[in-house]
Amino acid sequence: MEDFSRLKNPKSPSVSLSSTSRTYTEKGSHSFEISGYSMVKGIGVGKHIASDSFMVGGHLWAIYFYPDGKEFKIGDTCISCFIARVSEGEGVRALFKLELLDQNSRVKRGGI
Repeated sequence: MEDFSRLKNPKSPSVSLSSTSRTYTEKGSHSFEISGYSMVKGIGVGKHIASDSFMVGGHLWAIYFYPDGKEFKIGDTCISCFIARVSEGEGVRALFKLELLDQNSRVKRGGI
């Protein structure tokens, strides 16, 4: 039988442990210009054009733009735009702001 009495020695040094969880935010931007927008309008619902991939926070991202919307809903005339992570990874969150500019570089709509 083992003698565990030495584990209760009051002269044993106390142990203090700690740990830290850190999150960080990295900022980046990407400009995706669609030259000849009138030529891509009408490519069909659910069809998209994509930006080149770009790196932010150690991950590759891309913008997917659906000029006729991603899904068809009766009465809809809309566009859809998404930011997507194209690299592998888990536990990544992104906050983003999209600004759509008209041909005169005036902001038409913004969103988060």
